[in-house]
Amino acid sequence: MNKQVLLTSVFLCVLAAAGYSQNTLHGYRAGFYQGRAFNTTANASGKVAFELFDLDQKTGRVRAYFAATDGLTGEAWLTGKVSSSGELDLSGDLDGYKMDIRGTLKANGSIKADYSLEGANSQRGNFEISFVSPLPGNMAEDTGFRTSPVSKLIGAWETGGALPAQVDPITGMSTGISFVDAHRLQFFPDNSFKHLWSHRHCDGPLCCSEQGMLESGTFSLQGEKLVLNITEGNLINTDACNPKMNGQVPVKHRAETYKVSIGEGSQLCLQEGAKAAACYERQF
Repeated sequence: MNKQVLLTSVFLCVLAAAGYSQNTLHGYRAGFYQGRAFNTTANASGKVAFELFDLDQKTGRVRAYFAATDGLTGEAWLTGKVSSSGELDLSGDLDGYKMDIRGTLKANGSIKADYSLEGANSQRGNFEISFVSPLPGNMAEDTGFRTSPVSKLIGAWETGGALPAQVDPITGMSTGISFVDAHRLQFFPDNSFKHLWSHRHCDGPLCCSEQGMLESGTFSLQGEKLVLNITEGNLINTDACNPKMNGQVPVKHRAETYKVSIGEGSQLCLQEGAKAAACYERQF
């Protein structure tokens, strides 16, 4: 089954100050956008959300987050620029595909763009998005954003490990215990975050249990103190040898406080209380 990884939600946030206000660049506004996307290759449509941020007033450089849902799937962290003629040019990785976006600003302030996905199953499409809301004040001015600690936090971070099963040299069958455990954290310019946890544990070739959790909410950063306010999410469990364990439950709404350190921008370490710190590697 071909993976339709083209559009669904795009968060476009452009930080700039040329034009009619500090938060615009050649007409593009910093903030959160929503709209619709159409994958012409797959003849499928979906929702789009787009957030542009970290726009450099001198060079036009900009970063963005793109996500697709409701008929199209995939998300991407993108980099690029807005030209002096008002053309938006972004690129990045979307689920293993090279994604390129070419957009223009319409008279009503909406953004219309074409996109391409290059990979094993190359795809084409387009989307149109409208401005919904601005960024928080502490992220709306490009120079101030880039020099603030929170700018180093924005993006995707991952950590995890695995233990492969042993293989019987005679039968070729997997034996013993194996596991995979991975975490992915994403921080967005609108002060929201997502945390994805995936765990798979196998006792032999047939008995595997899997857990997955997606939780989201808002975050705040003050000095070395990071607070995650978790407001929604679910924990899913499947167990091949114990079906009674299968099910889904909502996560508990709560606030978690961490001491945070970012080493040279590429490693994020979080420590909760007296627990050992968990360190993540930057993906974008």
